[in-house]
Amino acid sequence: MKKITIILFGFYLLGITAAQSCTMFRLTMNGKTFIGNNEDFSCPYTRFWVEPGDENSYGVIFFGFDNGFPQGGMNEKGLVVDGFSTTELPVQNTQGKKPFNGILMEEVLKCCSTVEEVENLIIQYDLSHLSSAQLMFADIKGHSIIVEGDEIIHSTDTFQICTNFYQSQITDESNIICQRYKTARRLLSGNPEPTIKFCTAILDSVHSERPYNKTQYSNIYDPAQGVVYLYLFHNFDEVVKIDLQQELSEGKHVTELADLFQNNELYLTYRTHYTEAEKLSNQLLMERDPEKIQQIVGTLSNNEQAKIFYGSIARKADLLLNQNKYERAMELFRLGALLFPNSWHSWLKLGGVSYASGDYTMAVNYFKKAISINPDSPDTWHGWRKLGDACLQSGDKEAAIASYEKAARINPENMDLQNRLKEIKKSE
Repeated sequence: MKKITIILFGFYLLGITAAQSCTMFRLTMNGKTFIGNNEDFSCPYTRFWVEPGDENSYGVIFFGFDNGFPQGGMNEKGLVVDGFSTTELPVQNTQGKKPFNGILMEEVLKCCSTVEEVENLIIQYDLSHLSSAQLMFADIKGHSIIVEGDEIIHSTDTFQICTNFYQSQITDESNIICQRYKTARRLLSGNPEPTIKFCTAILDSVHSERPYNKTQYSNIYDPAQGVVYLYLFHNFDEVVKIDLQQELSEGKHVTELADLFQNNELYLTYRTHYTEAEKLSNQLLMERDPEKIQQIVGTLSNNEQAKIFYGSIARKADLLLNQNKYERAMELFRLGALLFPNSWHSWLKLGGVSYASGDYTMAVNYFKKAISINPDSPDTWHGWRKLGDACLQSGDKEAAIASYEKAARINPENMDLQNRLKEIKKSE
């Protein structure tokens, strides 16, 4: 392990983008290890950057977006990591832990060579900022771990998979509702061949094409060879092979992923729509006149762009919400509901803003509206859970219990829900 120097400048949410639906797996067979990853998000401005090592740190290739925060990467020792957003699960194991205020994956890749070293490092620290995120690490030996805020899930089996739920909360895999996880597990359980072709097929099977959460790039890491196979915008017919040692020999540099690919027409079309939607949403953020707002919305050229625009204003509204600017966040989410009245996400967000601002009665109404739009989806458990929270805060304990029980029936493996129910019933 290299000597680590922690820079105290704020955890910044680990640099992990919000609202992702990413997938990562590690496959080890016949002495070979491959690690595959889909990076799902709305922003098409993707890149990699290389930071050579020195006597105190390993050389690393990072992958991410134009905000400069790494989403994942690999170091010269073959240690690989990627990050995943999750629903909130408060971290309890903080007593006696040291604060860690850097970007965790960045520091770990620079100083650790194996999963064992990673674990020995991170168990020292208070990981409270992993309450809404988790990390998966895999190494050249075929070992891997998933790091949650309070738990570490180990694996030296043939494969390990990580998506966007807490595996520590699962006691029966038959109750897992994440389709990407189930698809990847089915393929990896079927006597697979450890080849790039097979790994590519898995990533293709679980990639996302949702309007504002698309698979922007995919990686297959071969840690033994120090190679990354790269795919752009869920096009698995064109691959770029990146040699880490070659990149490190060229010194510190940044490369835009789009510049590496030839067959990227779909990507370029999406990027155009995204760029225009971002421009319009920035204009909207500065505007308060209803007529001018209507003019801005009226310039959207098609439904695809409108969906991307909605994703853009939703992200900006989330930032305002995090800054306790409830009124402006509410205005943006209301606009989203006007654009897409049949989108349960818009109404769920409106409920969230109402709840955060203390208007629990209105929050109940919005959450009920969201659930009515999307009653049969496995994701509806989020709505029932939030409805339970709002009912509890508004003093309707009976309705809160009923809502939590409905959420628990949809997602029976969520221990947070079970614990909430136990605490509420105990207090009766």
